[in-house]
Amino acid sequence: MQELADKVWSNPAFHAAVNRLQRAWLAHDVGITQEDRPDREEVVRIVQAAAILACSKISAHREQAYRAVTSAFDLYGASELPLDQAARVVFARLINFPAMDTRPAIRDALANLPASLIGEEFVVSDRRTVICRGRPIVLTEYQYKLWRRLSAGKRVAVSAPTSAGKSFVLQNFIAKCLEKPDPIAVVYIVPTRALIAQVSADVRKLLIGDSGILDEVDVITVPIESKQPLPRRAVYVLTQERLRMMLSAHRSFYAQIIIADEAHSISEGARGVLLQWTVEDLLKRLPKAQIIFASPIIRNLDVFGRIFDVSDIITLPSGDATVAQNFIVAAFTDSEIGDLTLCYAESPFVQTPVGSVVLGYRSVTRVEKLVNLAIHFGRGASNIVYANGAGDAETIALAISSRLNRQPTPRRQALAKLVADTVHWSYALVSCVKQGVAFHYSVFAHLAG
Repeated sequence: MQELADKVWSNPAFHAAVNRLQRAWLAHDVGITQEDRPDREEVVRIVQAAAILACSKISAHREQAYRAVTSAFDLYGASELPLDQAARVVFARLINFPAMDTRPAIRDALANLPASLIGEEFVVSDRRTVICRGRPIVLTEYQYKLWRRLSAGKRVAVSAPTSAGKSFVLQNFIAKCLEKPDPIAVVYIVPTRALIAQVSADVRKLLIGDSGILDEVDVITVPIESKQPLPRRAVYVLTQERLRMMLSAHRSFYAQIIIADEAHSISEGARGVLLQWTVEDLLKRLPKAQIIFASPIIRNLDVFGRIFDVSDIITLPSGDATVAQNFIVAAFTDSEIGDLTLCYAESPFVQTPVGSVVLGYRSVTRVEKLVNLAIHFGRGASNIVYANGAGDAETIALAISSRLNRQPTPRRQALAKLVADTVHWSYALVSCVKQGVAFHYSVFAHLAG
């Protein structure tokens, strides 16, 4: 099968067809009419090639298989060709089962597949199914590798983007460890208070579905004072600062499982030093504690073993991408009327034209360009626009909100009132949130709906 995949990959006609399909899908996605679409026969050949490449051991082959079949399905649907079934086959071969649930047609396509392909999917899914709290969970290949190592009690350093689902595995692993009635302390170190709220909510949601488990386990998000007793079974979701206070207040406290999320922040100045000091303290208190370092994509995962003088850490770098990212460059050709050309950035050095758009608004300054692009291409969806500083973010947010002219919903009215009551009635955020726009430091979010 690898030889066949290599043969497909070496065919220039395949790459030309996929590029044409990708450009057509991008043009459709941004609302540009694109005449140069692959015809029906060519789409069939592309999808057949994707089904072969999905079996390859080479990451680039598998990523192209994912891109090809998702572009084909989004562009053509399943009315003329069974692209829903084809997509399910490709996802199964990529061991990307979460992707099957992104489209109802793909999710429900299993019954229409030939018996041989149904059997193939069952074999693959069974090999990647784990039982957690009495329920089966089908994992991706990367998630399954991580799960096996965690379940074996290994110390692990993992590197993967958010889309890889490492947090899903870590939190289900915590739940599995809590199945036994033994005393246990799990420390989940996060870098920000916002992540404290997110992770603790996810853990509680996971445990609340299991009869009796949540009642027996405390999810702690603030340091426990020295005079207060420690719970028998608990998950501590804390920043390094809060955990440091906890360790100082309870000299006898130790944790059997330590998870350092966003562990790459150990290199970030004073907070990084504090994180290192805190983890070292925990390892001194229980040298055999299972520790997991989780980070976005970094290359030198072995650095954590060297920093903490731990020789048995297994490194698990990122596997195949579970989502596809597309980078589009917008080049203004006439800024006075907002005339621009869109190019698909296939690589840092290769840009392929997708089409042209006239925004109809003056787009000379950087702020004007960001505002007009966000409104034209981002309407009806969630968007993040990056600005150069808090003042810039506020200016852009106000400009976008003034152009939207929406009728505020009751929830947005309530949020605006909360901001007015807690900050000031003239604070810029009051008028912004009524239009579904918010700003935060150097970033603002243009909310959906």
